[in-house]
Amino acid sequence: MSETNMSLRNRNDSTDGDTRRLRMSQMNKLLSMRMSTTKYLEKLAGKKLQVETEFQKELFLNGDIEIVRVTRLYFDDPGHSIIYSITSIPRRNLSEVETAQIRGGKIPLGRIFKMTETTDFKKTGMKINAVQDRRITKRLNVQGTWFYSKEYCLRVGKRRIGSIKEIFNEESFARIWGG
Repeated sequence: MSETNMSLRNRNDSTDGDTRRLRMSQMNKLLSMRMSTTKYLEKLAGKKLQVETEFQKELFLNGDIEIVRVTRLYFDDPGHSIIYSITSIPRRNLSEVETAQIRGGKIPLGRIFKMTETTDFKKTGMKINAVQDRRITKRLNVQGTWFYSKEYCLRVGKRRIGSIKEIFNEESFARIWGG
C-alpha cells in the first residue's frame, strides 16, 4: 500500500507528533502482521478485548455449513469499537468446544484458538485495501468514512479455520488508549 493510502487520518487529530508517529507505527504493524490480532491489541491496551456480535448465522455455503459472524471488537464500551470484523468459518474445521464458543458470540477468535507466540498460527492470502463505507462509519461510531480492510485466511496448525476481514481506521484504532 502506498504511503498516501497508509494515512487516512482525521485532519483534526490533536495528539502530539511523537505520540501520533508511535500509534501510526503500531497501526501499520497491525496491518502487516501475521500474528493474532486479539493478542496484539490486548498487549497494546493491557486488558482483555471484548466482542459485540451484530450478526451470526450458520449457513450452507460452498458445500459446507459455515458460521458467518459479524462482530465489533472493543475494550470498554461497544459504542467505541476498535475493529469491525466479518468471519466465515466452516463448521467441519472446528472442535465441539470451539463451535460452542463461537456460537456463544462473546469470545474473540484469538482466545478461542489459544493463539500464543508458540501456536502454529498463520494468516495467509492477506489483502489490505483502503475502502470507503458510510455503514462502517456508523457501526464503529467514527467521523471518517475511509477505512483499512485487512482480509486473510486464518490457519491454526494444519487446520484452515476460515476467512476473516478486519476493518478499522485511525480514529477507531486510537481507542486502544482511550482516544
